[in-house]
Order: sequence, then C-alpha cells, then structure tokens
Amino acid sequence: ENFEYKVYETDFEKNDYLYLFTDGLYEVFNQNKVLFGIDNLEKTIKNNLNSDLKLSIKRVTDEINKWMGEKEKDDDATVIAIRYL
Repeated sequence: ENFEYKVYETDFEKNDYLYLFTDGLYEVFNQNKVLFGIDNLEKTIKNNLNSDLKLSIKRVTDEINKWMGEKEKDDDATVIAIRYL
C-alpha cells in the first residue's frame, strides 16, 4: 500500500536525545483501565534524561510495567534512544 509520511528536519546539539517508539509503549492500561498515555511517557523520559541511554530505557520500561501491574501487554512495544555526542 502507498502511505504518505510527513518529513521533519531538526538540528541536534551536543548531548541532545532522540527517542523513537511505537504506540505499544504508551497505549497501555493499568488494572483500573486507565491509559498510561503519551503525556506520562514524555514525563518519564524527561525525568531520566541525565541517565545513560541503557538505564534511561530501563527506567521508562520499568515505569510502564509498574503502571500495568499484573496486567499483560496487549501490544508489542519498541523504543530506540539516540544521544548526539
């Protein structure tokens, strides 16, 4: 199928971060059926920007898993973090 994608350009400065993720990372619900959401994901990422990338991703996924509790994920989730040196 043919899809149209928007193209964005940006300039990076030293120590800038870029996080790429699928919707399965933030479209998760807790046991009370409350959505984690993009705002909570953004807040969690910002709270961990001083960590190295591996630890940052671990903290983000830990926070999402904590949110979900015992509930199983309904979707796959992918996150890629890049730091411009």
